[in-house]
Amino acid sequence: MTIRVRHQDRAGCLLVDRLASQGSRHAVLLVDGAEEVEEVPASTITIEEIIFA
Repeated sequence: MTIRVRHQDRAGCLLVDRLASQGSRHAVLLVDGAEEVEEVPASTITIEEIIFA
């Protein structure tokens, strides 16, 4: 399963198999084109698409 999200003006994937070190109110994202994951407040992301493969 892939969850595509938007954070501010960037798109990426929500990594549901990793816990954010900043706590449960944060999400771990891999932004398109980035090489490293990023932790952002969960309230700032929008789910765009859920893909079951």
